[in-house]
Amino acid sequence: MNLLLIGAYLLAIVLAVLCLLSLRFELAKRPATPIELTRPALYAAASALLTMAAAPVWRFELWAVTLLAGLIAGGAAALTLRVDTDFERNLVRVWKTRDGIAAATILVALGVASLIFAQLLGRQPRSLGVIAAGSVFIGAYFAGRLTVLRKYVARRAIHLDMKKR
Repeated sequence: MNLLLIGAYLLAIVLAVLCLLSLRFELAKRPATPIELTRPALYAAASALLTMAAAPVWRFELWAVTLLAGLIAGGAAALTLRVDTDFERNLVRVWKTRDGIAAATILVALGVASLIFAQLLGRQPRSLGVIAAGSVFIGAYFAGRLTVLRKYVARRAIHLDMKKR
């Protein structure tokens, strides 16, 4: 059982790192396909689900509130993004932003903190439910950001001809 929990926490950390690495297109200001735009949200949501599942204390009311708050915060953050769209090739170029990188870095830190608190200290503190709530917030942040970006912001952006590099 202990080995299974360590594996779940390590997998959550790996997914958080993949989320961080899949956001490189934002720093480079290069065009991204819909799959590349979706990847960070999927990795963040999977990492949050693993962190929630491995938490010894289940706090549904806290997780529900943080889920809703994350969706709202991600949607609001997406409204501030500046994007260019190539409607013909279905590419979106997000101008240089750092909010996604910061959120993914926090997700990695939460994953490492949950592993340290749960396994390496040898006890099961109640704060793991709060750490899982933080992971839920970040996962919902990416989901809300992606939804508003794809459904509202990218459709209202100007058309520019782009090439996929």
